[in-house]
Amino acid sequence: MRVWPANQARPNDPLVSLPPVTPIVRENPQLEILAVGGTGCCSYYGYDLRVDDIVVTRFAEVVANAGADVSVDEGTTGIALDGSQSSGSPPLAYHWQQLGVNPGDPLEVALSGSDTATPTFQAPQVTQNQTLTFQLTVTDSHNASASDMVNVTVATYSD
Repeated sequence: MRVWPANQARPNDPLVSLPPVTPIVRENPQLEILAVGGTGCCSYYGYDLRVDDIVVTRFAEVVANAGADVSVDEGTTGIALDGSQSSGSPPLAYHWQQLGVNPGDPLEVALSGSDTATPTFQAPQVTQNQTLTFQLTVTDSHNASASDMVNVTVATYSD
């Protein structure tokens, strides 16, 4: 957009006819279009505003992919969650959290690398099969984010 003082002549400058003012349109968090309006130009605090170019940039949609649900035996170490198939405008930031447990709950696990695409943990000891739910939130370089969940079923040892 160019801004000219209202009293400055602009010879050989074509007028552009625009539709009436339209509010910002948000189709999704990554696409934002601001439509301005008026006929030719409009005045703003003593300046004529004219639109020369409108550039619309659409960023890649953020997709969080927490991977497929899995089953593991109780006490298994090195269980890896996998958010590496997530996508968006790099760099991506990852945040994993366990859902449905309170601090000190016997099913609470310590996630090592909870800010990476592939954190690990040790399965807790259980007296019956239990399902642990983890949520992955991925945020891209434009601060757009998406979340996905994965379930890990922890099975008791069978004798």
